Amino acid sequence: MACAGRRTALRETWMAAAPNTVIVKFVLYEKERNIDIQRESDRFHDIIFVQGGTTTDYRSIVYKTFAFIQVSSLHNWCLLSGPCTAGHERLLFDGSQCPA
Repeated sequence: MACAGRRTALRETWMAAAPNTVIVKFVLYEKERNIDIQRESDRFHDIIFVQGGTTTDYRSIVYKTFAFIQVSSLHNWCLLSGPCTAGHERLLFDGSQCPA
């Protein structure tokens, strides 16, 4: 529940102040999905579930980042850190090590 609280804190602070052109998503493994996380996802629509491991640790951040890039290419998103071309939404990726 601590990580849900962290996501809520982010939503209520700097995410709330982000321009409308910025989309923020949290990346969790599909195996991390439980009823509480699913409810949170249904409510905020800002969680991406990717196939892979069961827990988040330092090594899995690389995999989650790669999976995120794959998902973002399907949705015409681009990373906020680089310039975006016309027609792409801007996206900020939160790769925190806190899964749930």
